[in-house]
Amino acid sequence: MDYAPAASYPSLRDKSQTRYQYQTLEPSSRQIRRLILLPGPAGSPVRVEIEVCGLPKKSEAVQDGEGYPIYEALSYVWGPTEKSETVLVGVAGNAALPIAHNLATALPYLRNERCPRPLWIDAICIDQANIQERSEQVRLMGDIYSVAARVIVWLGPCDGSYERAFLILQKLYEQADFDFRMGRTIPWPDLVSIPEDFLDLDAADLHAITALLDDSWFTRLWIWQEICLANTNALLQSGRSFLKWERFGIAISHLDQNEWDSPLDDEETECLSKLLRNAYDLIYCCETHAYTVITLPELIEITSMVNCSDPKDRIYALLAMLKYNEFPIIPDYSKSLKQVYRDAVVHMIQTNNRLSILGHCNIRNRIAGWPTWVPNYSVAGILKRARVCYASGTSAAEVHLTGGLLQLVGRHVDRVLRVVMLPRKVKEVIEIIVGLMSYHGICISHPGENTALRSLFELLYDKDRHLHGDSRVTARYNENKKLFSEFVMNPSDHNLERAMESSEVFRKVLDNQNSSLVLTQKGYIGIATCCVEISDEVCAFLGNDDLLLLRPSESEHYQLVGPAIGMEGLTCNEAFLGPLPQDWDWSFRISERSLVCLCYINIHTGAITSEDPRLAKIPLPAGWGRLAQEDGVWNKFTHGSLAEGWTFSDPRLSSRELRKRGTETKTFNIV
Repeated sequence: MDYAPAASYPSLRDKSQTRYQYQTLEPSSRQIRRLILLPGPAGSPVRVEIEVCGLPKKSEAVQDGEGYPIYEALSYVWGPTEKSETVLVGVAGNAALPIAHNLATALPYLRNERCPRPLWIDAICIDQANIQERSEQVRLMGDIYSVAARVIVWLGPCDGSYERAFLILQKLYEQADFDFRMGRTIPWPDLVSIPEDFLDLDAADLHAITALLDDSWFTRLWIWQEICLANTNALLQSGRSFLKWERFGIAISHLDQNEWDSPLDDEETECLSKLLRNAYDLIYCCETHAYTVITLPELIEITSMVNCSDPKDRIYALLAMLKYNEFPIIPDYSKSLKQVYRDAVVHMIQTNNRLSILGHCNIRNRIAGWPTWVPNYSVAGILKRARVCYASGTSAAEVHLTGGLLQLVGRHVDRVLRVVMLPRKVKEVIEIIVGLMSYHGICISHPGENTALRSLFELLYDKDRHLHGDSRVTARYNENKKLFSEFVMNPSDHNLERAMESSEVFRKVLDNQNSSLVLTQKGYIGIATCCVEISDEVCAFLGNDDLLLLRPSESEHYQLVGPAIGMEGLTCNEAFLGPLPQDWDWSFRISERSLVCLCYINIHTGAITSEDPRLAKIPLPAGWGRLAQEDGVWNKFTHGSLAEGWTFSDPRLSSRELRKRGTETKTFNIV
């Protein structure tokens, strides 16, 4: 058992102290405050000094720390602010500053007995009452955590379970490494193999890990950038127990990305699985941040279930994690929530010529007076995309914005025929699936390559069916499809249990609770927001990976209902180019920069290409050329009118070129 170091905190009612007054930071100067935690023996009052210093950009800093302030940055949960303590400022302690109870608990653990400790702690180093300063300091947050000597994740005083979890995870780390590019456990270079039983943990071990991952720190939005931008010295601290973040990440990845027998009951196992998955999303983002590109829409989706006190931070808290800072969004807390979200949508569309952000819309969560194309991130409601989708291939968006009217170019594909609310229990989901199969007239005794069966499996499957270069992914896909087919042929409890042995089946459905299964007039099946209605239109838009559901409004206008995900047969640009040739299938592979890249495979020859076989014989429009592929994956197209000289968007997929080949498009007015 770990006991908190005794420390005393005076009251602001003490007339010998006055409330600390912050020294004003010069606007746009890259000035920050650094906290010096003064040394002291246990039981003595906590004293600090606060000094103003300059913060160079990360690119200007050198490895030995010269040229920027040396400090450790604290990542922690503020907790309730109603219960506060008072920290003394200055050696004499004549000024006092109120701090929340959680921070007051941490400082005695962080304090040295003999030497001062430089720290950066947001609650103290930023004048939280000064909105202008808050906005400017948030813009520096990425550099603040990037150049810190170390980021300390404070998880509170140790109660025993965290310490046990640290020891277990340290042991898991020592037994195997993890390849984050490929998502798999691998042996350490000095070990011949991975111990077969290294994931065999008892119930007490798993309870300890559950308690650790259930800590409120993992539910904070701001911690994503705080830990993702940290260097390799980052560590977790609970009381006097420590675990390096790098080791924590590898150990948790072993548990999340491998199958293992759980001694826990079903409810406890499901709870731990969700906590592991949430932690892995954060860990993966941290580990791949240095060499991959994650877009703002992807970050918003990944972090949609974590918490923030200010809904504007759904955007602002993620900006520093954008590797190339592609969005000219400047944090400004004086803006209204509507303006913050609307500006983010407009910037993302205009910068990348992509409409991915519209997949976050949910008409159920719309705020009165807002356009339906502006997502409301203040409430949870983003549908989880488990699989990559390319509903419009590599086309560029064609967009025009006038006031609150968003004009998009696309095609009407289908119309919703039937809507079924997704239940929370897997067995009930299966009953609905079987009912839909009967509705389609599927011959259960001979499923084979039945297209409707494949549609249902693809809808439920949590992983992409191909990862070029990794036969394990394809083998796992085929095995799970076999188990699912056996269940369809004989829907017994035994076959259901076998089909669910892999968490990759049904996971997508369970992640999208409060959603609906939709059946279209042409027989497509997908998942949509729970407020979808019969006769809503299924549409594909240039520059958008998702299909979108529209609801006709007055005067040839439409409301955006939300995305329709998982509609097998419409996931690879079939809306604009028709089906792939019989000998071809689509897949994806990972580029050298860890980008997910669309590619096509000839089923018979095994040939793989980034060129869509439906476009292979169609020449580029006049004035367009190609660049040599740097990593052999992406096509790049050149034109003199482009600001950067090239683009990933295929000019043969513009509305003008499509019309030349007889494919009509339409401009949709979305309000």
